[in-house]
Amino acid sequence: MGHELGDPYLIASSLTGLAIIARDAGDESLARAHHEEALSLHRTARNPQGIAQSLIALGSLSPEAGALAPAHARFAESLAIGRDLGFRETVAAGLEGFAELAAIDGQPDRAVRLAGAADIVRHDSGLVMMPTEHTRHERMLEPARRSLGETAVATAWEEGRAMFVDEAIEYALATVPRRDGPADRRPAQDGSRLTPREREVAALIARGLTNQQIAAWAAEHGTSDVLTSGRSTK
Repeated sequence: MGHELGDPYLIASSLTGLAIIARDAGDESLARAHHEEALSLHRTARNPQGIAQSLIALGSLSPEAGALAPAHARFAESLAIGRDLGFRETVAAGLEGFAELAAIDGQPDRAVRLAGAADIVRHDSGLVMMPTEHTRHERMLEPARRSLGETAVATAWEEGRAMFVDEAIEYALATVPRRDGPADRRPAQDGSRLTPREREVAALIARGLTNQQIAAWAAEHGTSDVLTSGRSTK
């Protein structure tokens, strides 16, 4: 029906549903393709919440394929959207994504700290993670918890929960994947490679630019249609 009505939001929502089904069935390649198409539609429709959700979904797939840098860039963009537009669930999901990246990348303290920061955002906002996502998140963090031990886990967890939201976001965005990590030596799948637009946006986000500043930079450099599609320019 979405295709018949030409409604990009309905089409993107349907693709996201298909992606979830594909992922649950173990076909991450198909899931990634559906999420990529949904992301493109959300960008065309300039729907920031849809963009953020698709980026988080893609980021969650990428690290499991051993591609940390693309996942980092996608979580960074989604977290910046959540911060700038006040989407608390997006912020929580972005922090959780960075926690998983840190766990994969051998940074257990940072992983647990970020997970604690995400937990307090959800708690204070009355947000609950879907059971399947909670199970996957716990599985991703388990190696970090085992490597730290009970006492260190409790300390890092409480340190994360003690962070202010803006502090936690800055802490997450400062996470840098280790370039010589084993995951980064494995080739990324085609669907997880960054487009030129994603690389440019990620670089600007890493410098701490807001959506408005990114839009101004894009206009100055003659790339506003490319860099700001789907982003708020408050």
